[in-house]
Amino acid sequence: NYLKYAEVYKDDTLSATYLFKAGDLSNGLNRPAEAISVFEKLRKNFPEYQKAPAALFMEGFIYETRLADSEKAKEKYRLFIAQYPDHRLTPSAHASLDQLEANLSNEALIKMFEEKNNK
Repeated sequence: NYLKYAEVYKDDTLSATYLFKAGDLSNGLNRPAEAISVFEKLRKNFPEYQKAPAALFMEGFIYETRLADSEKAKEKYRLFIAQYPDHRLTPSAHASLDQLEANLSNEALIKMFEEKNNK
């Protein structure tokens, strides 16, 4: 229904909210490709929407965690960092990008953070 509303009322600002909810729901229902497609549509149609940055971040996150496509995840994280250098999710995008570029396992990443915290 979220997608139907957004399709019928393309210029309604509520459509942006519904697209974000549809993307989030698609991700939760283990439909990662659909979620990415919805988030991309949201960013294309509503680039000024307050959650457009989060939609881009989620694209990277889904590529990384659901689709195991590290190259696409890196591409999305780099785009996020370039477009939103001061966003609250930027440190997370940097951390994810660093982990992907270093090819670190989750265990190695946890150990690295623990060592940093101990210093």
